[in-house]
Amino acid sequence: LLYEGLSPSNAIFGGARDPPSATEKGLGRGYFVNLLKMVDSHTTSNYDFLFRRPSAVVLSGYEDAILSMGAAMIPTEFTAAAKVCLHFTLPSMSTGAALLLDTENNELAYFEENDKVKHLPKMGVVWDAVRQRMLEVRRSPVPDNDPIRTVMPNLAQDSGQVFVIAPMVDQRRSLYRVLVLLLAVCDELSEVHLEKLRILERNVIVTAARVLANETSEKERATIENMLDVCGDLIDLDIVSLSVKILKHIMSTVKPTTSTLFFLEDGTQELVAYAYNGVALDTEIRKPVSESIYGECFRMGEVVNISNVQQDLRFNPRIDTIKDYEPTHLLCIPVKRRGTQGTQSVIGVLVVCDKNDRPFTKHDEDGLLYSLHFCSSMLNNTLVYQRELALKKQNEVLLQVAKNLFTSLDNISSLLREIMNEARRLTNAERCSLFLLDNSTKNLVATVFNSDLLKEGALTIKMGQGIAGYVAQTGRTVNITDAQKHPQFFKEVDKSTGFFTNCCGSSTIMQ
Repeated sequence: LLYEGLSPSNAIFGGARDPPSATEKGLGRGYFVNLLKMVDSHTTSNYDFLFRRPSAVVLSGYEDAILSMGAAMIPTEFTAAAKVCLHFTLPSMSTGAALLLDTENNELAYFEENDKVKHLPKMGVVWDAVRQRMLEVRRSPVPDNDPIRTVMPNLAQDSGQVFVIAPMVDQRRSLYRVLVLLLAVCDELSEVHLEKLRILERNVIVTAARVLANETSEKERATIENMLDVCGDLIDLDIVSLSVKILKHIMSTVKPTTSTLFFLEDGTQELVAYAYNGVALDTEIRKPVSESIYGECFRMGEVVNISNVQQDLRFNPRIDTIKDYEPTHLLCIPVKRRGTQGTQSVIGVLVVCDKNDRPFTKHDEDGLLYSLHFCSSMLNNTLVYQRELALKKQNEVLLQVAKNLFTSLDNISSLLREIMNEARRLTNAERCSLFLLDNSTKNLVATVFNSDLLKEGALTIKMGQGIAGYVAQTGRTVNITDAQKHPQFFKEVDKSTGFFTNCCGSSTIMQ
């Protein structure tokens, strides 16, 4: 690069001396020093920095800028050094900027003074040049409302100045990606400036590719180390505590606005969440598998990524909102357990909403799938343990119920009251009633309601009437999530008792 920049060579070497050999060239700064010595030998015998010619000072600054850019390890260092190199390439530059590809979002990013990452909007005069992947020298002023002014707020072209838009394209491996975008306001470009830009492009592409590869490697290493730490903390037999730990990890890595982890409850066929945003819930969240977007992700076993929820026909605000939060961007990831012979089955759904007012990308999907790959086995083991524990407790309770009922066999009223108490305790219900079939009238008569003994005939319904009548007639067990909207619901029962029924379940007692 430096040898090409010191042209014409015969002027430097006076035509009497051959160009330096490979040994003389050396590498980096050593080669530059050799060139300066040869320049000095044709000008004055006593070379001193204070008496260095202006052209030599410029070359020294350019060399330092190239070396600084080559030594950059992180994006902020690289963009700052690339901007300095651009200044030496175009000495008349009054303002400039350097943007680097953000591989996570596949967009060009720039850094503010606090190193906060911002992305170039995909519109405007600059983006047109990026799409065409060609150098553009714009002589007309940039419109005041153009998005590029968010990157260069002091963008102004004086008379005779041009706006240079230089996409640096990586042509290796036929990718043709724009890795770097250089922007400058300067005087009209000459052929010498264009040649220098081409030389700069080669150095910029190589350095940018290395910086991006290093950044990707560092992120992968950090992800693996983080997952190893998380896996060490995931040894937990409580599903609530385990959900909290996983969601805290998701919130710290992906940084969504909200995050929820749903699991299928076999008895109700509902998706149930025990934690929200890394905090345990006092009241669990339930969503129907058959209607919600989360249920679609569970049934299909595929990622659901919605960039604009309000415009998606599948979104139902009544069902798909969580804790009254209506998202703009929604990402649902199925949680799968690995079975024998490579089989997989879905055991839950991770739901994240909104991330810096931007849609979720393929990189976000891959990152969450990677995390859940490590967590799924522990989640499945904990769920199995919780089910076994619940079954054990249920058997213990049923055994105690049988003992309690046995002591009340001599008194029908006490027996019915005991049945109601145990049924309500087992289901965690607010109210419970027991209808007995009157064989003479074929009506159902409630003699006990909410453990209170009613007067004979106080609550009577016909066979086939209401949910209780339907169950008695068909012998089927029902579980209704919205009783008021169910066609079999008999509202006169609520009027008689003064209780408003939201959901209910009913089963027969067979002789």
